[in-house]
Amino acid sequence: MIDVIPIVVISLRRSSVRRAAMIANLKDLGVPFSFFDAVDGQTMTEDEIAMISPQPYAGHKDRLLTRGEIGCAESFRRALQQFLASDSDYVCLAEDDCEFTPDALGYLTPAALKKLEPFDILRLVTDPERERGFTRIILQDGLHAVHAPLRPGFFTLAQIFTRAGAQKVLDGLIPLWAPIDMILYRDTGIVGLRVLELRPAVVSHHEVDSTIPQRFSPRTGAHAAFSVEVRRRLWLFMRRLRAVRSYQKAWGLAGLLKLRTTS
Repeated sequence: MIDVIPIVVISLRRSSVRRAAMIANLKDLGVPFSFFDAVDGQTMTEDEIAMISPQPYAGHKDRLLTRGEIGCAESFRRALQQFLASDSDYVCLAEDDCEFTPDALGYLTPAALKKLEPFDILRLVTDPERERGFTRIILQDGLHAVHAPLRPGFFTLAQIFTRAGAQKVLDGLIPLWAPIDMILYRDTGIVGLRVLELRPAVVSHHEVDSTIPQRFSPRTGAHAAFSVEVRRRLWLFMRRLRAVRSYQKAWGLAGLLKLRTTS
């Protein structure tokens, strides 16, 4: 059995089918892992929800976060707290609807991770929509490249946290003003977070029904108040500026100037 970093799969205890698939996948790869019992947003008390202070999501027309999204964020928050209470330098947090490929093994060892520039999060998945944006390749290794993108993609399917990264996320997660994947990645919600991304991905999405009901509330479309739409457009503009500011803070001016577009 190879020397891999801790792999923690966040999963609702009742999700027996998903858990069985994860056991089979990681057993085939010959790597140890553990389950972390996810928080069920549907059963959270009002006091538990109030502790993370969910706010309307301005990036999606001021909609309220769903209980599923709140539970997902709280699950990650507790899993990161558990990681920081351990003596590990890294942890791979994965959701239970993913599938690790054999290529993932090359990035799950402490030795491999120490070869990279100091980072906070290494995403093992990618979003094809974001691959055409500005990025900087920091390591080319066979079929895969490690990118430092200006704006990472969606999804918290699988990623590796350092201790510094976990602490930054915990410090910036409350109040919860967006789904956690948007805060960490698409919306650059934690300025200065050093996010790397593997391309092509070494973890894929296993097609199963979502355990987060109403992942996105219906858009209000043309019926949205004009003021809400104006705020949203201003917010989206500010998000682009925030991404540039965050990248400069994370990687320095030299890193910012090395960004190149990909096609």
